[in-house]
Amino acid sequence: MKFLCLHGAFGNASNFQAQLGPFVSKAKESGDRISFKWISGRHEAIPPAGFSDYFGRGPLYRFIPFDGIEALDDVLHKLDEFPQGETAEDTIRQLIQSDYGSQYTLDGVRTSIEYILDAVREDPEIEGILGFSEGATAAASAILEEKRLWEEEGVPRQLK
Repeated sequence: MKFLCLHGAFGNASNFQAQLGPFVSKAKESGDRISFKWISGRHEAIPPAGFSDYFGRGPLYRFIPFDGIEALDDVLHKLDEFPQGETAEDTIRQLIQSDYGSQYTLDGVRTSIEYILDAVREDPEIEGILGFSEGATAAASAILEEKRLWEEEGVPRQLK
């Protein structure tokens, strides 16, 4: 089984492959025929001030294009003064709600999902997807889109 691997925001395929090296080694030791394909996001990402060394060697990328550094700065500032909502969900809403508008656009999310599904379609051996952080969000979105395409248009699913 082959897995498509998606790094987190401010990452790249090479850094993610190094980070998952121990996991990959153990998975391959299991005796199962398992392999991995690593891709980088298409949108270059510049880490926030103070984090340039944290994310590893560049260039760094995102899968989902980010619309506005001000919104990110707003979220990072809110982490310093963590909001307290009435419920956990309310706290998260307060944390991610930005005074600068949405961080993502619908078109940006759609093209990112298509990019990932194109990578899956180009390699018929890919049957699984593994993601970290933003890569996990993108992977889950791609799985849901593949399911929608199957249900509405009869497009066969490749991911198990």
